[in-house]
Amino acid sequence: MKSLVLLRRVLLATGAAVALWLFAFGVGTTLRTRASSAQWPAGLGALTSVPSRYPAHPASTEALQLVTLAAPLGVELRQARAVPLHRKVGEQAALAAIAEPLGAFVNLHFSRPTDVIDAPPAALGDYLETHAGPIESLRRHLVDHNGRIQWAVDLTKGTDMPFPNLLGHMQLSRLLAADALVRARRGDNPGAWEDLHAIWSLGGALRSRPEIISQLIALAGARIANALARKLPAPAPQWHQELAQFDLETPALWAMQAEAWRESFAIESFGLGDGSRGDRAFSLALLPYTRLASAGMIDQQRFAIARLVATGQTCAFNGSELDGKVIEAAPHWNFAARVASTMRLGSSWQRLRRYSLEAEGTSKIVALKKARIDNGGSWPATVPGLTTSRCSDGRWLYAVTGDSISLQFSREIPMPPNQKVGAPLVQTSKG
Repeated sequence: MKSLVLLRRVLLATGAAVALWLFAFGVGTTLRTRASSAQWPAGLGALTSVPSRYPAHPASTEALQLVTLAAPLGVELRQARAVPLHRKVGEQAALAAIAEPLGAFVNLHFSRPTDVIDAPPAALGDYLETHAGPIESLRRHLVDHNGRIQWAVDLTKGTDMPFPNLLGHMQLSRLLAADALVRARRGDNPGAWEDLHAIWSLGGALRSRPEIISQLIALAGARIANALARKLPAPAPQWHQELAQFDLETPALWAMQAEAWRESFAIESFGLGDGSRGDRAFSLALLPYTRLASAGMIDQQRFAIARLVATGQTCAFNGSELDGKVIEAAPHWNFAARVASTMRLGSSWQRLRRYSLEAEGTSKIVALKKARIDNGGSWPATVPGLTTSRCSDGRWLYAVTGDSISLQFSREIPMPPNQKVGAPLVQTSKG
């Protein structure tokens, strides 16, 4: 008799647990479906559109050729998960030896508000001279194959999807920037412009990627090319129009949405492990929670992007403040939402908005230099659209003093968090 009572209790408890699981699963699935089909701001569409925006493909032939061309410079470009850990030897050791003077030299001119170009440190100058051939081959490849260098993408691999070697991208951008400065200093302005074109082309392989970090490294390269372009003589080559006018914010928004898709994919795959029966059972038991957590995370990221878009054309805003609101809103029970909140979309957006202003300033400096040539060597009193800005909270101030000009934004724009140097929003140039 007691055994029957115990059995009845066990069955009732099991039935209640199953009913509760089914109820939670139903609620989680409904909320997950609703979150996935909701329309995101800025015309991004629903989360379900992400895979079609980033179809799976292998690395292009041009990307694999770039890996080979970068090797003689000591730059590793193989995608991250394919690169073994090993001690730096040969050309990698040579590159590591000039890493500090290289960074200092580029940053100095990146943030200098004049056209003055210093001689490079001796070690850096020697490196550029002895590696002139490989740099020329790599530069030519980047310029000739602009838009065709693509790294492998496969969203269905989740966290196992190989990333581009972002460190290698930054190393190449700095080397090309240093080469551009050295060429400009000795009067090889076409070669200097072509170095900047190569930096822009290199970033194109990242601007089409579904990761925020790839977008930020592409942005870093664009900021270097843009900051140095204002130091070079006019006229600017035709490709510079693409750099000046390219919309970096839209692919960044796409990547922010793609990160939400990847995070959702990861959490709903949580517990699968190697796919064994035990792992599948564990994952099945967690399914109501992972569906609820995924739905909450998706909604959180969608609202975060809505806040970014709501800043409109304001350039002086605090990205950290926006990030703080997202972190505060993430419930403690939802670890997916809390992990996603650490992506700090607000700080990334602040970097993008700051860059748009830097690029605007460079376009105006380039236009003024071209107008000076057309004006017989005299700086113009103005050029069309000179004082207007895409930013709704400021304008550009222009002054001519003898054979010099200055262009300055009318208000201070805060530097994004963790960004130590930036192209100045004031620039002077001499005739």
